[in-house]
Amino acid sequence: MKKLIATAILLVMIPALAWAGNADSSNQVQGYGFVGPIVRGPSSALAQRGGVSAGLGAEALIYRGLGFGAEAGYAEGGRFPMGTGAIDFTYHFIGNKRRIKIEPFLTGGYSLYFGHDTGQGRTENGWNVGGGASFWVTKHVALRCEVRGFAGIRFEFDAAKNFVAFRVGFTFR
Repeated sequence: MKKLIATAILLVMIPALAWAGNADSSNQVQGYGFVGPIVRGPSSALAQRGGVSAGLGAEALIYRGLGFGAEAGYAEGGRFPMGTGAIDFTYHFIGNKRRIKIEPFLTGGYSLYFGHDTGQGRTENGWNVGGGASFWVTKHVALRCEVRGFAGIRFEFDAAKNFVAFRVGFTFR
């Protein structure tokens, strides 16, 4: 379990290490943190039960708003908490030179679930997709609002890995 958490944290830091630069360069690194409620889908044991998620992530914008990112988080809503990790492609609706106060974005990619809620401490694979906007308050800090759906890859429906997260947090660059 400790190795999985360390791996998830390392995955969050890779984009920041690989694309480090200042905010005015064509390559931009953004970090973010979030917290918010989750809503789980219908299921026998966890029907309509909500919870909370929180986490940290980083994104490297490579070319005209296109980038990649990684995050590590926590989701609780069943009997046990569950760790989440994600590696995503992102698209921010901005140009490299343009400064705009509202920055909408889309994101999606691979998810990893680990911990008790995945069943006996196993890891499980999944995917996520979502979008939102960053509202830039200053040149380096923004309010981040996002909705992201998570789902497991397994064929049977499992509410532990199928949920929608409503996130509010901050972005910094």
